[in-house]
Amino acid sequence: ASQNKVSIITAYALGKAQRLLSCLDGSIGSIYTHGAIENTNELFRSHGINLPKTIRVEAGQSKKDYKGALVLATPSSINTSWVNKFKPYSIAAASGWMQIRGMKRRRALDRGFVLSDHCDWNELLQAVKASKAEHVFVTHGYTEIFSKYLNELGYNAKVVKTNFGDESEEEGIMKQFANLIRQLDESNKTSVKTKALVEYFNEAPSEDKIWALALFTHRRPKRQVKTSLLRTWAAEKAAIPDWLFEESYHIVGDLAETIALLIPDAKSENEVSLNECIRELIQLKDKEEAFKKKYVLNRWKGFSKLERFVFNKLLTGGWRVGVSKNLCIAALAQSSGKSKAEISHRITGQWDPSIQSYEELIFGDTLNADQSKPYPFYLAYALETEPEELGDINDWQAEWKWDGIRSQLIKRGNEIYIWSRGEDLITERFPEFQLIKEAL
Repeated sequence: ASQNKVSIITAYALGKAQRLLSCLDGSIGSIYTHGAIENTNELFRSHGINLPKTIRVEAGQSKKDYKGALVLATPSSINTSWVNKFKPYSIAAASGWMQIRGMKRRRALDRGFVLSDHCDWNELLQAVKASKAEHVFVTHGYTEIFSKYLNELGYNAKVVKTNFGDESEEEGIMKQFANLIRQLDESNKTSVKTKALVEYFNEAPSEDKIWALALFTHRRPKRQVKTSLLRTWAAEKAAIPDWLFEESYHIVGDLAETIALLIPDAKSENEVSLNECIRELIQLKDKEEAFKKKYVLNRWKGFSKLERFVFNKLLTGGWRVGVSKNLCIAALAQSSGKSKAEISHRITGQWDPSIQSYEELIFGDTLNADQSKPYPFYLAYALETEPEELGDINDWQAEWKWDGIRSQLIKRGNEIYIWSRGEDLITERFPEFQLIKEAL
């Protein structure tokens, strides 16, 4: 506020936001809240719970109203155009995760406050012991680990699956990404696909979003398991002869889908994120065949048919889901509130999803940090609407499409960089350009 910035703190609409409010001094100035948070505040007040005065963020309010104010926002609203009205702003989070080193940087936060609503390990054990319960049902968080430990202590503990999934703020589940793939595959309409992508980029964990973006822009990890092994293991698991598997593959036409269909259905039990899954596949590189087989069979067993299909796509490296880079750029622009031109520039060039976060790529100061970064290549795309919708033909200019090697030569910081159309840095292949560097 002292820097004339709007202070934004993220908090879940139920519980965390109200706890934060109860800790605030109401005299600090105006406190604005996201609609979802204010709805909960009103419910709390109707039941006699006192909270500091808050103002719902609504259309028609002026930027001057927000100047120097505090805004409580839901985590999912931060990477959307909703926050643009508060510029310039500073973002903070209040979470138990803030005690982990590097968490503030990975989430691109200006400030982090350690404030958790969760019981820790010892507190949970104390609660179980104090309850004198004989049967303990575990849900949310690291359920398998906690349930196993309770059973070792002599309790009859079981994991209960719910629609709420894992509450860990760092983990998503493959189901979320698999559902996105299903939505993209079921429609040919650009508007439907764009909406599905925007919703995913708004809601998915950052660690999953960066890998999804990498997959959609042809930055998939290398295949670590031979497809011949996958065929053998799948036939074995499906209890059919190899010839019958090959006949099935010939009819279906896609190896990933064939395996997904033939493996016996199982209840989805793998609460693994896209990020975790891809990193596990990368680590298979130097493993023995027996280890790879055990890992793949275990994942097949725990995934639903849809999740198994997506997992197989990751395994085989054959990633074609009907999403063009242009469509991805449009969705990212809507989700982030940035222009398509800037998004296109940000995701062009060499970036590594295994070390770079989604926030750093889309919102960070990466455009200036990498002096070799190329500009987006000018490409021709198929029309997504009828030609008549483009307007009067006299308002357009046409040019020939020339074949050949498209490249960019960039000089920044007295260095030369040459990029191929496929966004590969090929400077070393043209040493002669170094001789004319000073003349450029």
